[in-house]
Amino acid sequence: MAIAGQQSSEGGNTTTPREEGDGGAQPARESRLLEVLENSPLRFPVFLALTTGMRRGELLGLKWSDIDWDRGIVTVRRALKESRRGLELQRPKTDRSARTIALPPIALDMLRSLRIVQAESRMRLGKAYRDLGLVLAEPDGGFKRPDALSTNFAAFIRRHPELPKVRFHGLRHTHASLLLQAGEHAKVVSERLGHSSVAFTLDTYGHLMPGMEEAAAAKLDGLFGAARRMRNN
Repeated sequence: MAIAGQQSSEGGNTTTPREEGDGGAQPARESRLLEVLENSPLRFPVFLALTTGMRRGELLGLKWSDIDWDRGIVTVRRALKESRRGLELQRPKTDRSARTIALPPIALDMLRSLRIVQAESRMRLGKAYRDLGLVLAEPDGGFKRPDALSTNFAAFIRRHPELPKVRFHGLRHTHASLLLQAGEHAKVVSERLGHSSVAFTLDTYGHLMPGMEEAAAAKLDGLFGAARRMRNN
């Protein structure tokens, strides 16, 4: 399938953390979500979304060849989009969207498990299996429809009222929120998300970092206080 032209804006799903009703991610809440998903095919895309912050189309366009197992990184090279022409792979929407993302060991373990699942499907279906090299594929190896993934995830959430009310795109916000609340630098988070600028990231998630000014003031106090103490000794 040919790769269509590059998109030029931040664009796409513009849902924000505030619109998701997210006042901040909670690791225990997200862990519970993964527990409930344990036996669902949705566990793979959800887990990848939470651990990489990739957009839905980027996840569905991901190929096994994009993963560097030795270095533990994934390279975003394309995104799957659905239009009137059908499903097609497109180049990343901005230059910054074409990026590399470090994977935590737990994500690499999950990907190894997914490869085993796909190998079993390939053996079971034989020639009927469509080997497109996709990480997140239908059981026959074909493309997953982006809207179908979101619809299936929404239906799953409705069946489990104890889970947080989040849309699939909201998992990307959760990824960013968890990192920022853990003290990760905004530049690192911005690069993982493929944002156009760090300013965009801060504008989107700044409300989750209310203590940044106070922390900066405390650091300055520590620096100047230490210098003052040295002069007095």
